[in-house]
Amino acid sequence: MYRFRTIENILGKYKELENQEIYFASLEELNDPIEGYLDLFWQGDKIIWKNFLKHYILCLEHVFALTIVSKKDSLIDIKSIPILKNHKQYPSPNYKKIITKILEKSFKDELLKELPANLANRRNKIRRHELLSYLRLIHYKLINIISIVYYENQLLKKPFKINSVEKFLDKKRESSNNFILINKSEKEFHEIENLSEKLFSTTNSIVMELDLISSYNNLDKEIPPKYSFIFKEFPDAFLIKAETMIYPEWFTACFMSTCENSSVWGNYADKHRGVCLIFKTKSHGSKKQIDLITEYGHNDTGPIIGMRPHTFHEVIYENRHVEINFFKNLGRLQVGVLKSQWYTDDNGNISSCAEPITDKSGEWIKKHHENYKIGMTTKLDDWDYENEFRLIITNMLNAYHEKENRKLKYDFNDLEGIIFGIKTLKSHKLDIMRIIEKKCKQHDRKEFSFYQAFYDTDKGKINKKRLNLLKLD
Repeated sequence: MYRFRTIENILGKYKELENQEIYFASLEELNDPIEGYLDLFWQGDKIIWKNFLKHYILCLEHVFALTIVSKKDSLIDIKSIPILKNHKQYPSPNYKKIITKILEKSFKDELLKELPANLANRRNKIRRHELLSYLRLIHYKLINIISIVYYENQLLKKPFKINSVEKFLDKKRESSNNFILINKSEKEFHEIENLSEKLFSTTNSIVMELDLISSYNNLDKEIPPKYSFIFKEFPDAFLIKAETMIYPEWFTACFMSTCENSSVWGNYADKHRGVCLIFKTKSHGSKKQIDLITEYGHNDTGPIIGMRPHTFHEVIYENRHVEINFFKNLGRLQVGVLKSQWYTDDNGNISSCAEPITDKSGEWIKKHHENYKIGMTTKLDDWDYENEFRLIITNMLNAYHEKENRKLKYDFNDLEGIIFGIKTLKSHKLDIMRIIEKKCKQHDRKEFSFYQAFYDTDKGKINKKRLNLLKLD
């Protein structure tokens, strides 16, 4: 397997060669913004929809509380949303009373009272843009309700009230008719795939553009700067963060099955100024593996760390992603939380979406893991020139939250050779050779292969030539 690296990675700031490290990147650090994309939809009964809205309200209240007690320049962002929080673990009786009151007031509101049933009666699957529109519709009303309850409990000097939003909400009270109209349109224009998602995508695009214009012209003075996230960004951030309720965060180290593509050298080896590492692999059935030092368990003394095999997963290039019903894939939540806060109503009725806790055959968990793997190893076919394979680690126990913990060491004997890029500086080649010579002595290794990349006019590709005169004594 081939791993392309820049000189900064290999020698400079990160010293990966000297440290024998393979770094596992987060999704945010990868160069494809669609990486890890989940084709989510929301479809369920009144029970699950009401519990979803409750969760939204409780997360909103948590971030609202953080915002009002924070300093002027404090950073409140998507990380502040407690998406995995068990909301029945109240820190005090008074806090429980406040939460109960917020929920009571919320679902007495005419718009919110109707919403779970209206969402459950949607004819087709609800996707991101449509759901985001509904959340934006109720968002300011919920902030007003939370602030009123806070005021009544002497946690605020006065409740928030954004008059322009209140006027807008008054025009939207006929929510049932709106849902009937959407269902009717989808039935009438059934030949148009994802009609509602296309319509709501346009709506959200307009909202985003108006927000940009408003901020540019400084028209949103009504909102203090530290409240910007909760007023303007929270609904979108909530849906992004909600994805982590399905699968744990994952990190990847990228490898290629070939080293001949000039674009790959240009993108991943600093315009041919970097290098390509050649790693030996071992076979495990039809899979290839490499040993890395990693944490793989715990005992009474702490984490168990040692060499463990890691499998290379081949990336599939296609423009379709697996559809996933959010409500039937809440795989990261504990069974007790799923039962009490998601799949049961106040009268003990069970939601039709409760497959994760009612399936006894094991089929649900098998399919859930299959979809997880597909999500981690699927990229748009624009990237198929890469011929990528990847090593993957998951953040099940939050062991890899910090970057330093995602630098896993390999056995030096598995590093078979290094290819210098067409533009790799001589000084960098010499530095690499000195490090390798030192490591060969440490590991009593007699041979190491260096190669020089060049453009092969016969093949029309990047090729490599072994530097046979180089001997490390």
